[in-house]
Amino acid sequence: MNFHFALPIDFLRKYSFCEKQGIFADLFNVKNMKTYIIHVSDAFEREKHVHNEIKDKTLDAIFINEGDLKDLSPTVLDKYFTGLEMKRRMPTTSCAYKHFLAYQEIIKNNVEIALIFEDDIILSKNFQQEITKIVAEAQSDKHQNFLISLEDSGHRFVKKSERIKNKHFYKRTKMRGTGAYIIDLQATKNIMQEVMTEKCHRPIDCFLETCAELDKINIYWTHPTIVSQGSFLGSMQPLIGYRPIGNLRVQGVKLKRWYKKLLADLK
Repeated sequence: MNFHFALPIDFLRKYSFCEKQGIFADLFNVKNMKTYIIHVSDAFEREKHVHNEIKDKTLDAIFINEGDLKDLSPTVLDKYFTGLEMKRRMPTTSCAYKHFLAYQEIIKNNVEIALIFEDDIILSKNFQQEITKIVAEAQSDKHQNFLISLEDSGHRFVKKSERIKNKHFYKRTKMRGTGAYIIDLQATKNIMQEVMTEKCHRPIDCFLETCAELDKINIYWTHPTIVSQGSFLGSMQPLIGYRPIGNLRVQGVKLKRWYKKLLADLK
């Protein structure tokens, strides 16, 4: 069953960085490629940060500003959420709702493949090169119903023994976070069907894992990872929960990340 979710777009703040034709269109003919930024509307420093991260990339970015805590009305909570953990006005609920709003925009506009970023992303220097390879592989191998994790936030990496030359993503059942991923139209439809029939009962990363367990979507991890999250790294204050910030935290996370990568390289 297909679902169409009409949604007003007056809550979107749009920045276009496609003044010239980008490599997505030139090489892979991705129809209506869009980037959706999960964003708290009054987090202006984060908005500036994202702008700086993507300003030199050929991305057409839309900021999802609706879905802040103040927008979590009883009607919204009843429609999308269930259970004591999620059916309440909490940052984790707001975050999930913003992802759902992004999915609804993808469905409404028939976007074949989209990038989803949270607003503390840090892109690797080779992001543009690697993302084109990932999209090319997804299209050439005719992958469908996919969610491809791009980030290193969970310190989860593909083992060396599993890596295949010229292969850029690998099937998994767990998420590495929801800071950065590619998703196709069919996956968004299946996720929203699950939301509208069963409702969301877990934080967004766990809920997406539930969707994978139910064979609603296929989760993949990229190798190499090409995105970090500033709030996980310790360079930005998280908006959900508490983590220390500052240089000591950053160096500690980088050391742990190096160690986890080393372990993956030895397996």
